[in-house]
Amino acid sequence: MNKGKWIGMIIGFAGILTAIVSRSEGDVFMSGTSWMGDALACGSAFCWAIFTVLGQKMADTSGGLVSGTASMALGTVVLFVCSLFFPWPWQYFTDWRFWLYALYAGIVVSGLANILWIVSLRYLAAGRLGSMGYISCILAMGGSLLCLKEKLDGWFVAGAVLVFLGVHWMLRGNHSAKEIFFPVI
Repeated sequence: MNKGKWIGMIIGFAGILTAIVSRSEGDVFMSGTSWMGDALACGSAFCWAIFTVLGQKMADTSGGLVSGTASMALGTVVLFVCSLFFPWPWQYFTDWRFWLYALYAGIVVSGLANILWIVSLRYLAAGRLGSMGYISCILAMGGSLLCLKEKLDGWFVAGAVLVFLGVHWMLRGNHSAKEIFFPVI
């Protein structure tokens, strides 16, 4: 990574932190803040970055579809084993909507997205594709505005702007400050 990519990564991460801090009110389902969930999301983003770098080698060796499917199968087994240590909400297992959602989330949201991500590694370098992870964080937080009735404020907007600016910088490489803050001029 060159200096421009490091700076872009730092700007993007600062945007994510700014957006997280703007969420201090919590949401409609919680009385307090969601710092633990936000920290877990940031840790997940770190693991996803490692997965992307390692996925590049898997996609080159076995192909994107095989690698993506294998990683989803392994992830499912690990998730199932880990879930044995937590209490199960058995009452949901009898509801058809639970299973419909589980199939949708597992196949479309996680499965298809994961496989497409790995297949994309055949065409994009891991660093270029990985920079899009910042945008997915902002999209997820933006979705909480609709689904969880969280409040939109100036700090979240500022964080989103920093994220897009950081991703732009990571994708473009080394730039002067004028090119970053006034890219159209």
